Amino acid sequence: CALPIWLLDWVSGLGGHRRTRVGFVLYDSRVTYVNLRASPARRPVLQVCGDLDECEHIGALPPSRYEEIVVNLVDNAATVTRFLTDLPAMCTGTRDTGVAYQSAVAAACQCLKPWGGRIVSFVSALPNVGNSALAPRGADDFARRGGLSAAQAQER
Repeated sequence: CALPIWLLDWVSGLGGHRRTRVGFVLYDSRVTYVNLRASPARRPVLQVCGDLDECEHIGALPPSRYEEIVVNLVDNAATVTRFLTDLPAMCTGTRDTGVAYQSAVAAACQCLKPWGGRIVSFVSALPNVGNSALAPRGADDFARRGGLSAAQAQER
């Protein structure tokens, strides 16, 4: 997976400004906060939030915990680098195909409340879990919208 390498380059390019903060929220059918300060060994700790409603509406973490998720880049550069380097191995072998994208974005917004900031997000599949779940479009949907009759008319 090339995404963590790209992210590592991008985060490195943010510079060493004292106010620069970064944080990571992962998702599948659950939302996972990456605690970048929890471990004295500078290893990130994953904190899973299985209740998507809690993540979206009231936040799964108390505000005092946000500083463990959104950390100063200068002070935590080694942990951030380690996390991004280890990320492909963390995701290998997962069988969870859920995509709780809206819940993850809502969780990221909750974490940014004290400081503000920007969210950079990546999604490669249709959100299918939580309040923003979308149903895949199939042949039945195509036919129902008149697509087949239009296609058949073009063939004549």
